Amino acid sequence: MNLKDYVVETVTWQAKQGVSTEDMSAAIDDMLEDLKTLPGFLHETLCQASNGDWMQLYYWETEHDAHQSNALMADKTSFVQLLALIAPDSVAINVYAPVQASSGIVFT
Repeated sequence: MNLKDYVVETVTWQAKQGVSTEDMSAAIDDMLEDLKTLPGFLHETLCQASNGDWMQLYYWETEHDAHQSNALMADKTSFVQLLALIAPDSVAINVYAPVQASSGIVFT
C-alpha cells in the first residue's frame, strides 16, 4: 500500500480509576466489531504505556473516513460502553498523512 493510500488516526486517553487492562481490551474488542463495518476502515492497534495511558492507532483510507467515524459510532452500544471506561477530559484525537514508511504496509 502506498503512503497516499491511507491516513493514520491517533486516539489517546486515560482510563477511569479502577478500570483494568482486561476491561479496556474487552471493550475495544466489542467496539471493533462495529468499527470494522465503517467506510474506509483498514486496521487498528491498541497500545498501553507503562504509566497506564492508552493509545489507539487507526488506519483509514481517507481523512474524511477518519473524521466521520466518530459520528458514525456515536450511537453504537459498543462505543457508549467504551466511553464509560474513559476519563472524558483525557481524550485527544489527531489524524496524520504519512510522509515516510520503513516498509510497505499490507492490511488483511
